[in-house]
Amino acid sequence: MKLSVISLTFAAGGMAAVLKERSSKAFCQSYTDTYDDLSSNPLLPTTEVGTYHGLTYSAFVVDEPLVGTSGIVPTSSPNVAAATMQQDELQLGSLSLNPFGTIATASGTKAFDLRSFYFAYQLSYKGCVVDDKNTAVTVSSGCTIAVTGYYATGQQAPEVTFAFAPTSLTEATLVLAELPATYTLLKNVTFGIADGAVVTAETVLDIDNVVHCNYL
Repeated sequence: MKLSVISLTFAAGGMAAVLKERSSKAFCQSYTDTYDDLSSNPLLPTTEVGTYHGLTYSAFVVDEPLVGTSGIVPTSSPNVAAATMQQDELQLGSLSLNPFGTIATASGTKAFDLRSFYFAYQLSYKGCVVDDKNTAVTVSSGCTIAVTGYYATGQQAPEVTFAFAPTSLTEATLVLAELPATYTLLKNVTFGIADGAVVTAETVLDIDNVVHCNYL
């Protein structure tokens, strides 16, 4: 009888441990990254987003678009995260991305799910947008952006593309991009312009309201 009690005790303890592990893996904390609580300089956006809501942003700066002259209207005001043209393109398999930026797990975050984000393309330092140096006005332009990344296991996530077609040259709203269910348990994700109607040194990729869920 005592052996049965001991066996049941061990069995109960083992089951509790399994349930605790499953619960830990199933739980993630949701965030919406708006960048609106970060300091920015609309005339010279050079402040890096850095670590925000458990993720580290690389090659993204905090930008405060000036409505009417910046080409876009943020999804949530006043800020967006902006990736600007770099000297070298990023080559990921068959993808060539420029400009591009990456978000990755920061200390304390084991992995994350990427649910959705808003984006636009601009041609200026202010989506996809172009800077008209003669008029000091930034305008929106059409483009295709690509998203890819790596899982916590080290395997590459499938490439996903989204198209941006501005509804206004000077006050375009950002477009919602929803990721497939496969974008879960990620280590990092890279966003970049795969092709644009116009690509210049002032081309910018803007993102806003990035929805993700972190595994802690």
